Amino acid sequence: MDRRDRIRCKFCAKDIHGGIARFKRHLAGAGIKGKNNSHKCKKVNEAVSKEMLDYMRAYADKHNVTAEDGKVDGGAAAAADDSSEDDAAVTQSSRTPSKRKAESVPSEPTPQKVTRTIVGMLRKSPKEVIELMHSKDPSQAALNAGCFKRTSEDKDRVDQHWADFFYANAIPFNVTRSRAFEIALESTGQYGPGYIPPTVHSLRLPLLAKAKTKTTQLRDKHELAWKEYGCTLMSDGWIDGRSRHLVNFLVNSPAGTYFIDSVNISSVVADKELLVDLMEKRINDIGRQYVVQICTDNGANYKAAGRVLMDRIPTLWWTPCAAHCLNLMLGSICKIKQFAKCITNGKRVTTFIYRHIKILDEMRVKTNNADLVRAGATRFATNFLNLASLHKHKQALKELLVGDV
Repeated sequence: MDRRDRIRCKFCAKDIHGGIARFKRHLAGAGIKGKNNSHKCKKVNEAVSKEMLDYMRAYADKHNVTAEDGKVDGGAAAAADDSSEDDAAVTQSSRTPSKRKAESVPSEPTPQKVTRTIVGMLRKSPKEVIELMHSKDPSQAALNAGCFKRTSEDKDRVDQHWADFFYANAIPFNVTRSRAFEIALESTGQYGPGYIPPTVHSLRLPLLAKAKTKTTQLRDKHELAWKEYGCTLMSDGWIDGRSRHLVNFLVNSPAGTYFIDSVNISSVVADKELLVDLMEKRINDIGRQYVVQICTDNGANYKAAGRVLMDRIPTLWWTPCAAHCLNLMLGSICKIKQFAKCITNGKRVTTFIYRHIKILDEMRVKTNNADLVRAGATRFATNFLNLASLHKHKQALKELLVGDV
């Protein structure tokens, strides 16, 4: 809100005038004795309303304030601070210094269990705050933050501490663009001072187990889309840095792409029978009636496996991977005589430069520290990227090879 004496109720979206005292009475449904200047929120749940009313009554009893027929003296009850910075940041009340120091009295046990505090219910979650920051109106995300006075020195000090953390642990700078990083910072800020970070043991065992459980639970949302729209089973074979032949299985639907598992097939031959068994097992896990398509590369073993599966499951269709098709097309173009010689010469020039350290250093001086694109063995598109790179730096390479090195 634009004014500090106005608070917007998260439950009914009504603007409450008069500060935090009247807002508490709005949630509790209690008013000042003899007056009807606070209307109870019609959308607040009973757990929140009862917790706030019990809190106001407990504060009134502690300070010997009379309460009749459930009507708590709003002036005295409003003096209670929720012992949270959220309420203090919303408005500056006219309480006396002695009342500001009054401690909160815990509410009486309620028959209905409340798992979150009132402040926690009213405050946006860290994920919601970050979503607002990335929305079209990011100024709304800093609404409450603007009530706290922070100097530029405070900001610089915190930034420097974070920078030291990144430098000391060799963390890539693009981590700061991660949405998870932003949510973690916002959650830490909402927790407040004194937060103790997780230990190595917590990260390795209990927190990792919770993250795995949370990720597994995401499958429920995807399964609803699989049942409603159908899905595509995708298979991707690759070789990792340890020279292991792995096959990843993913499921795509309107809800997004969900990773199922990865299989190491280094010790066996990836023939038609093996691929059929692997894919059919995943299809049965998902549900034969929900998988309408399988997508693999154009290898002969995958094509044969796709035909077998289409014969076994009449409602299934095999589709080749478009990216792999384009890669094979470029590979065929590279074999044409008119292109093969040019591509081979480009590879030779690049290889010669990168095998001689002094020439490579001089090339980087001529190209303003730019590198050439080096062709890959199985990525045929890189052959054309290599030629484009040589053409881009043609003048610098001429000066390098013609002039004195």
